[in-house]
Amino acid sequence: MNKYSVVSLHARFIFIVNLCLFVSGVSLAQDVPLLVPLTDVSTNKLPYIVAEEEGIFDKYGLNIQLYMTPGAAEKGAGDGMTPNPEYIDDPDTDRLLSTGGGVGQINRRISDGNDRVILGTTGDHLSWWIYAREGIDTIEDLKGKLISGTGNTSCTGAAVHILANRMGWEVGKDITLVPNHEHRVDKMLEGFYDAVMVAELPDVYARNLGLTPLVDMEDWGLPFVCSGISASSSWMATGNNREMAKRFLVATIEAIAIMKKRPETVYHALDKWYGVTDPDIQKQMYAYIDALPRKPYPAVEGIQLILDTYDMTPEYQAEQFYDDSLMREIDESGFIDALYE
Repeated sequence: MNKYSVVSLHARFIFIVNLCLFVSGVSLAQDVPLLVPLTDVSTNKLPYIVAEEEGIFDKYGLNIQLYMTPGAAEKGAGDGMTPNPEYIDDPDTDRLLSTGGGVGQINRRISDGNDRVILGTTGDHLSWWIYAREGIDTIEDLKGKLISGTGNTSCTGAAVHILANRMGWEVGKDITLVPNHEHRVDKMLEGFYDAVMVAELPDVYARNLGLTPLVDMEDWGLPFVCSGISASSSWMATGNNREMAKRFLVATIEAIAIMKKRPETVYHALDKWYGVTDPDIQKQMYAYIDALPRKPYPAVEGIQLILDTYDMTPEYQAEQFYDDSLMREIDESGFIDALYE
């Protein structure tokens, strides 16, 4: 068999798997688009944008309307980014299918008693950086200081709590967590707070200012549960919604594979949605795409870490907060492996 026959068979296999996933005996018949929020401006949200821009949602019969929330756009402004106002919205609708962080999802489910479960996680490891003002030279120097995050139960807020636990400190006593602003790195340099916890894209901005992170949490090798896909269990049990959620996962997985192979799809998304137009900055931001998981299963160890961090165990167990059945169906079909052959 020559190499062209192998390629042909591979392409045929991809087509058959795609067809089986797409035509599963269920017609979605979406007359009204499903509104899906992007709750922060980060690399973890790029798979959904790429799925939209590359027509992958359409390919799987999905009528999806993505939008950046005003809060996400505000916190994403600055740090080398200018979120496109065309994609910022605040619709009065339930977030039936969401791409928000798992930390907030877990905390809201406990406080509100909702029935949302995590279906997949694209931010499955702790990859945050702390930048500090001049005069703070060691992690021990952060004690008694103000450190900025996007919120107490946001991913960056959880990272502050993890830092405090690691150091034997208590948030609110030994270290103070304060909400950050747009231009969060600049605000830290201006003295609004002593240090700032940032994710990937502000990290690029800080490094281009010549700053060096005080703490690189990637070195800690910890699991995490940040951005991903979650949905209401009761919504999924109604009509064709479970199939819709499955196809959304499939489209996301395919988008991740495309992003890893075709950097230009990421550059286009950064430009159009985040207002990142500098090719050199785009390339620096692309470096973080490698960390996106090929198989974005719910991050069970990350969920457990959050329950431990916020002292929610043993009252709550990780199994209450996720449903991996859709990911298992997709994975066992061979679809994901075929994308990388």
